[in-house]
Amino acid sequence: SSYLDDTLGTATDANVFTFSAWVKRSALGQYAIFGSYQDTSNRDVLRFTGSDTLEYQVGNSGNYYNHSTTAVYRDTNTWYHIVLSVNWTTQLLNVYVNNISVANEIGGGFSQPSTNRPRVHYVGARNAGAGVDLKYNGYIADVYFIDGQKLTPSNFGQTVDGMWVPKQYSGSGYGVNGFHLDFSPENLVFNGNAVQTVKDIAPIDGTHTTANDWAAN
Repeated sequence: SSYLDDTLGTATDANVFTFSAWVKRSALGQYAIFGSYQDTSNRDVLRFTGSDTLEYQVGNSGNYYNHSTTAVYRDTNTWYHIVLSVNWTTQLLNVYVNNISVANEIGGGFSQPSTNRPRVHYVGARNAGAGVDLKYNGYIADVYFIDGQKLTPSNFGQTVDGMWVPKQYSGSGYGVNGFHLDFSPENLVFNGNAVQTVKDIAPIDGTHTTANDWAAN
């Protein structure tokens, strides 16, 4: 399957969220990791750009705000741990790669994201109004989305023998729209030989009350 989609609901706190994933590139150029879409004028995407920087683009009422790295990511043999951490209410935004903050906004007046609102979201693609595009070419693993908390990479990874590696999420719940996709065989639903659904394995608890299973396309 080339990408996943799901329509999220009313959030615990739509203005505060954290996305975490491990990604490996198979090709350079512009490819989407995570995105959301309401309409042509209101849409977000976390992506590698055509120049291989990493960028979170927020589209609000036809205005586009690009939060970009200066570093480039061109190693197709490396896994990158990417964390997008946002609190729009307090105007704080961070993008981390392998536990290093590589892009940030502090009180910069950035626009309200579409992410974490009742609209379609994508893993491995975006929608800019003309249909789904920028389908990810590579691997995406261990995806977390936390609704209502602005977290750091240490909630999802740790240093072992000098290397940054995944760990089980350590935090206080997922929020209503939160999810965890581990892509293990027991959490995939097949239609013939094709994956039809990827199951959300975030625990249902006092904050996470709906299972956000994702359709494979």
